[in-house]
Amino acid sequence: MPRIPRSRPLATALLALIAGLAPTRGEEPRRPEALLLIDGGSRLLVANRGTGTVAVVDAKGRRVEEEVAIGRGLSDLRATADPDVWLAVDQEAGEVVRIVRRGGTIARLDAVRVADDPTRAVVHGDGRRAMVVSRWSRRATFVEWGATDALCAVAAVDLPFSPREAAVLPGGSEAVATDAFGGRLALVDLDAMVVRRVLTLPDHNLRAPTITPDGLGVAILAQNGVPRANTSRQDVEWGLVMRSWIRVVRLDDLRSPGATDADLVANSRIIVLGTVGKGSADPSALAFGPRGEAVVSMAGTDQVASALALGEPYERFSVGRAPVALAIDAEAATAYTADRFDDALTVVDLTAGKLAGVVALSAAAGIDGRRRPATLLEEGESLFRDARVSEDGWMSCHTCHADGHASDVLTDTMTDGSYGAAKRSPSLLGIADTAPFGWTGASRRLQDQIHTSITTTMRGHEPAPRQIEALAAYLRSLDPPRPEPVADADAVARGRAIFESNGCADCHAPPAYTTRGSYDVGLVDAVGNREFNPPSLRGVGRRPALLHDASVMSLPDLFRQARHPDGGELTDAEIADLASFLRSL
Repeated sequence: MPRIPRSRPLATALLALIAGLAPTRGEEPRRPEALLLIDGGSRLLVANRGTGTVAVVDAKGRRVEEEVAIGRGLSDLRATADPDVWLAVDQEAGEVVRIVRRGGTIARLDAVRVADDPTRAVVHGDGRRAMVVSRWSRRATFVEWGATDALCAVAAVDLPFSPREAAVLPGGSEAVATDAFGGRLALVDLDAMVVRRVLTLPDHNLRAPTITPDGLGVAILAQNGVPRANTSRQDVEWGLVMRSWIRVVRLDDLRSPGATDADLVANSRIIVLGTVGKGSADPSALAFGPRGEAVVSMAGTDQVASALALGEPYERFSVGRAPVALAIDAEAATAYTADRFDDALTVVDLTAGKLAGVVALSAAAGIDGRRRPATLLEEGESLFRDARVSEDGWMSCHTCHADGHASDVLTDTMTDGSYGAAKRSPSLLGIADTAPFGWTGASRRLQDQIHTSITTTMRGHEPAPRQIEALAAYLRSLDPPRPEPVADADAVARGRAIFESNGCADCHAPPAYTTRGSYDVGLVDAVGNREFNPPSLRGVGRRPALLHDASVMSLPDLFRQARHPDGGELTDAEIADLASFLRSL
């Protein structure tokens, strides 16, 4: 694949418009993750994941006024009832932080622990209550505070999936939480602090749930894999393998106890992003203007799409690398993107249809030629999320392996040597210790698997050797997911004994809980493959689906229904104990 140019659009012409920090060489990248317009749109708050800081940006002057240490690694910012108080989600520390402005300067006021790995918060009620969703904990934590009272966590509720984002529904007493990897939605009662119902869409990587301008639906950015298509160049080019769209679901269907998954899908509306030759991988953020204008950022293709309304023709603008967050002003005249890998904000004049400026957040932004050289691992992380490694930008590595993990999407690729048997995208977390690679173990080296994925799955051009090494370095850096908390140590011990006595370790040997061989354990795919390389069991409790064809949705069902391995019989008590052990890995 040709080396991808990394100069920012119109960077030379925009230099005169840029005023920012004067940082020193070698400072840590900011990795902006969230944006919030304040003070009537005259300033922006920027939450930085890389440094745990919040930057205050003068929107008109396009410069950073101040930057303050708030936490360890921030993932979200929210307004509250007080115009000088905001909430920040510190994903690294597992906290929600209250930020206050006094004397024109912002500072950390207080914080409260929530469930590990919090990603987003939604403020509701009187503006002094919030629900915080945590991805790996699969939990929503409810926090409250008063004008003079400290932040406190008052309750928590478990979710049956890993949430990433949420939105408060009209009326203010309910919220919807969306799946970080698969297609599930949870309707949460904010007053009772309970989950009312869970529904499933045939999509994955659900992002940015946003109330539609008419107040009757929730617009959700989603991706959709098509198992019946294969990854031939033609199918990829025409957007038949992987699609991105906005799916609008009706509030009535979300709220009605009698509505089924089929009702939710049948009554939904789809607005496709991307056309032949112009893919739209990894849509990341969505905002509506006062007259129904719609603006979407697409992190995989480094673009923003703007339309006068949902379903209307849209115009694309190239922005910085990985625009993960988006904010628009009250008149939908100006949009701002937080460009993760450029350490910068891009300013888009939506009225004139052109770029208006760039705000550098650090020396890593490189606008003035002082970019700190990226490490090999950083190059790999950027490539992992870059859809330009694929044909026409339809997919990135992140599309099927969000955050390095897995969705339950099935794709028919050539990694097993043939078409006709669509397979689940496996988790890449902890992949360094799991050679060989692919469901049939066809690739002995990680570099070979990367090359195969780019050239035959994504149908990209021949990658440069450094790109292969960079991606391999990044993948080797991915740790296994943290195991689920152990609720019953005795059950885990009994499950370990069952695991060992039934010979499970013959294929899934510790400490990686896999082996290098391929085995016939009574499974067969659609083209007759019977021998599979066993996936690592570390983090298996976090996966949305199991087996090569995603035909099993839970660990108990793996033994009760699929009777894995090879038709084995276990009692219900043994299944419960074995599942407890596997979740502890």
